[in-house]
Amino acid sequence: MTATRIWSGIRTNDPPFERSSYPELLEMAETLLASRERRFPAMIGAGQIAADQAERDLAIFRVIVADWRWIVTGEGEPASEDTLQDRRAALDASIATIADIARDQGGFSEMLTDQAHRVIALRWHLEPGSQTHFCASVTHELRRRRALQGERR
Repeated sequence: MTATRIWSGIRTNDPPFERSSYPELLEMAETLLASRERRFPAMIGAGQIAADQAERDLAIFRVIVADWRWIVTGEGEPASEDTLQDRRAALDASIATIADIARDQGGFSEMLTDQAHRVIALRWHLEPGSQTHFCASVTHELRRRRALQGERR
């Protein structure tokens, strides 16, 4: 029997389906940030979110994107451990929002299902014991060594 886990009311395999889809996870992080950058000005204007809260949310999603860019490409730096709780909370809130949308729509569309799988995978990588940063650093080092060997030939 396949292990499952419930994330904000969404039952999925544990570990998540999309856990190894690193480029797609970076793309999802970028989508989450871009969505907030588009929506927040109108939400601030309508009084639905305070400007300082919107900026805090944007800042943590920028950290998430930068972290995943480092994981996938090696560019930049990994996210600081100091931001871990905020990154978890931001992704937990995103998962809860996806669950709310699915409930309001009477179920999951194909697009919402894909989004749920990817956001859950992003969050799963922040669980205690995750080796994501370690594995990424090893991969980056191996790529660097291979590139050096190629230059020597």
